Amino acid sequence: MERTRIFACERPGTHRCRTPWRTLLAALVCCLAGGPLAAQPYLYDAKAIRLYERDFVDTIPLTIVEGRLYVPVRTGGEEYLFLLDTGNGLGEIHAEGHLRPQKRLGEKTFFDFNGTTQTLPVVAMPPFRLGHIEVGNFPVSLTQRPLPQGYEGVLGFVLFQRGVAAKIDLRRRQLILTDRKKFFRDEEGHRLKYRLYGFTPQVELSPFEGYTAEAVFDTGNPHLFLLDKRLLEEWEDDPKVARQVTEWRQGQELRSAYSLEPHGEMADLRLDRLAWGRLHLRGAKGRTKQGMSNLGAAFLRYGSIIIDPWRKELVFQPYKK
Repeated sequence: MERTRIFACERPGTHRCRTPWRTLLAALVCCLAGGPLAAQPYLYDAKAIRLYERDFVDTIPLTIVEGRLYVPVRTGGEEYLFLLDTGNGLGEIHAEGHLRPQKRLGEKTFFDFNGTTQTLPVVAMPPFRLGHIEVGNFPVSLTQRPLPQGYEGVLGFVLFQRGVAAKIDLRRRQLILTDRKKFFRDEEGHRLKYRLYGFTPQVELSPFEGYTAEAVFDTGNPHLFLLDKRLLEEWEDDPKVARQVTEWRQGQELRSAYSLEPHGEMADLRLDRLAWGRLHLRGAKGRTKQGMSNLGAAFLRYGSIIIDPWRKELVFQPYKK
């Protein structure tokens, strides 16, 4: 690669150089920016995503495979299945997959629910359609890890943070998307505020009476409830907590985005109730994990979820039997 000339000397061996001020200024800017070849960090900006429709309400079919949720994405004249993963802040495509990135947006260090970190390029997906909604400049990580067969990529929670409310209904196998702020406001349900944790929604749950845990609402995780092991170790001296631990055992079961959980001790749980605000789910099964607690996609077997990004609120609507 040709090197950039910064100084133009009169002749070799002399120290008198003519330094064009524009060239010197450009070199200074490159130095302050870390150089033209330095990787730039990706700055999370949901507003940079382009939605080419306005005032829309659209219903997208959901495909459920092994407890995970998938939606059809059309781009380049082809249709692909994408994992709908609220536990992923952005999204993901494979470096050697069918989709070619539109442009590079920077790089970012990601972590999965096993606590493993990995620094990856962030790129913009080519424009795509989700139902009738055309989306552009959607940020995803570019991964080298092989994606499981059957789907092409991942759509993360940034889709909703862009200003799209959603209702996820497993019983009807549908995802309703709208940019109308008040579309779901009159619907009844159990409401919980969420805050962004790694750009993903985190809510406060009560797995045991008198105890609370922050948990990421993670539709990419097919389990019901995974409790941070450190919290259980703090609480298990309480007999009413210890009684709800059915077994301590050794194992290594959970596979997340970048890793298999470390082999170690885990506890299986059968909870008297898992409380979402005033809602109590009786007899919920769960287990412990390393790191942040998770409320997974199996929770959606019991009711639908509305995501309201303007109020930063999740609304759970139990199914009627």
